[in-house]
Formats: sequence, structure tokens, C-alpha cells
Amino acid sequence: MVDLGCLYQLILADFRERTRRYSYLLILMTALFFSYLVLTDSYSIRFGLFQCQYNSDWVGTILASASTVMFTIFGFYLVKNSISRDRHTGVGQIIASTTLSRSMYLFSKFISNILVLWSMVAVLSLAGVATILFGTDAGSFNLIRYYTPIIMIPVPAMVLVSAMAVLFESSRWLRGTWGNILYFYIAEILMVAGIFELRWLDMAGLHLFSQSIKQAIWQIYPGAKIGIEMGFIKMFDSGEGGEEIVFQPFEWDGIGWSGEEILSRLVWLFIPLIVVGLAIPVFDRFDPSHSKHRAKSRKNKKSNKSIKHPQNTNDQTSANSISQTTELSYRQIAVIPHNYSLISMLRAELRLAIKRFHPIMQVISIVIILGQ
Repeated sequence: MVDLGCLYQLILADFRERTRRYSYLLILMTALFFSYLVLTDSYSIRFGLFQCQYNSDWVGTILASASTVMFTIFGFYLVKNSISRDRHTGVGQIIASTTLSRSMYLFSKFISNILVLWSMVAVLSLAGVATILFGTDAGSFNLIRYYTPIIMIPVPAMVLVSAMAVLFESSRWLRGTWGNILYFYIAEILMVAGIFELRWLDMAGLHLFSQSIKQAIWQIYPGAKIGIEMGFIKMFDSGEGGEEIVFQPFEWDGIGWSGEEILSRLVWLFIPLIVVGLAIPVFDRFDPSHSKHRAKSRKNKKSNKSIKHPQNTNDQTSANSISQTTELSYRQIAVIPHNYSLISMLRAELRLAIKRFHPIMQVISIVIILGQ
């Protein structure tokens, strides 16, 4: 029987602990700044030479798609540390000695992940409301039309991100660096699926957004060629001879949420249950026999066996030689030159940061950066 009181306390304690960390505040402030750029049209999405009128549907959908893209990537790495933290702090060993089941423990982590990501989406949505009320005519603001895309797009997407974090932390093969790289590729595929009109993989709702916009433009300008631009577009807005580009305005009433479109978003609420179910059998429940410490101990035993100890006849000679070499005066120690510089220190820090990663991983990271 599920102890709901115990489950509630686990979720609440984990949620409080993670929302008090500096990493949560840092990502939240970064997301707020990015949403400010989106809401002020500094970072925008443009469909050719057509400009949508600034209304509640447009702002809500833009913010929903942008927050989904951001939190699908950065939010995953924010919440993917809960189980490993219990493992390193010793809390996991205490939990393993109780009657708490695997499924209840992982489900509590799953729910707390959802609450952390949903809290960040809620803060962004409130920031969007404040931007609209102070930046435009408050009488034209429609709260329902503003929050509909936010509820339909990022809310289900964050559920899948939370489940993926639980699965990757539970698996011994996915909790490390290779799992982080694998998830990055999976997230990239889910983000660009809407651009390639893969509707059932459109996690960010870009396909629904772009198709609805195109239909609205074609009703006013039939047969118009529509391209999609995304980024800091206004910085490069200049026509021939430096003249300002004239955009054709159009009115958009938001995504028409039909039954099929609602079903395509509800799918992202059921898939996470399967993902969490896959995490239950691979979770070791903090059993040290399944951890890497056992493999490391075996390697240490093999290395100890391979060490050649000196023979008894040479013990005295080796001891004398060691004592002679260790009798050093402080004058024989090399003097450390005090010629530190910022460039040399940065170079040393960079070498230490890169040295911990395999060269193949460095090459993969460079390819990803160049591909972006």
C-alpha cells in the first residue's frame, strides 16, 4: 500500500532543497532575461516579410515555445542530480535500509522534477503578464488566450523532461557524461522535429505554431512565400541602400486547438509514465554491489598483486638508500618564482578542465558547437 504521507514528505523535501540552490536561481534568471528578449521582440520569430500583431495569443505562444526549448535542455541538467546527490551524501544508503520501494522513491523524484520545472515556467509566464500589462494596452490582454498555449506546450513537455532525468540517473550507463551527450542529441531531435513537420515528435509545438501562422497569412495574402527566421533579426534589418524593410501586418487568433491537436499534446503526458516504468528495473536502489566501487576495488586488487616487493636480502640496502635520498635541506628545495600572470593561470585552469574529458568527447563537443 502506498503511504501518501511519506510520498508527500519526500516530494516536498526534495523540492525545497533544489529550489534553494544557486543553480536553480541562475537558470531562472537566465530564462527571465531570455524571455525579456523574446517579449520585447529583441529575439524574435519572423515569418518572411509578415509581422503578426502584438496580442495575447502571439505573446503566449512565443513564450511557450521559447520556454520549452530552453527548459528541455537546461532544465534537464538542472534536475538530473537528485539521485546522484542522495548517492554521494549517504542519504541513499539510509533510504536503502528502509522499506521504501524503488517505485515510490523514483516516483517522488519524478514528481519533484516536474514541480521544479513547472515552477520555472510559472515564473516566466508571470513575467510575460507583467511585460504585457506595462508595455501595451492592458485592456487588450486576454488571460485565457495567453495561458492556453503555455498550458498546452511547455507543461506536458516538462513532464517528459522530468521522466528522462529519472531514467538517465537510474541507469548506470546513462548517468555519466555519455548519457548527457546522448540526451543532448535526443533533445535536439525533439526540438527540430516540428520544423520538419514531424507532428508526433513536435515537443516544442513549433509545427502547430508555424502551420497556424501560415494559414492566417494565406487567408490575407494568398500564395505568399513564407520563410521562418529566428534570432536577433532586428539587428540586421536593412533593405537596399540602408532603407528600413517594410513588413506586411496580419492578425492571428492563436492556435485552433482541435481534438487531434489536443491529443498530440496529451501524448507527452503518457509517454513519461512508460519512461519512469523503464527506470524502475534498472535502478540499483543504492546497492553497492552494483556500483562502480566494486569494479574499482577489483582493479586495485589486481594492481596490488602486480607490484613487485623487494626481496628480504635487499631490504636493508633499499631502506638505507631511501633514508639517504630523503635527507634534504630546505636550501636544496627549488625556489618557486613569484611571476604569476593572469594568462598563465587561465591557461592552466583550461588545461585542467579539458584534461578530465576523453579526446573523443572533446572532438564531439567541437563538432556540436560548429554544427550549432
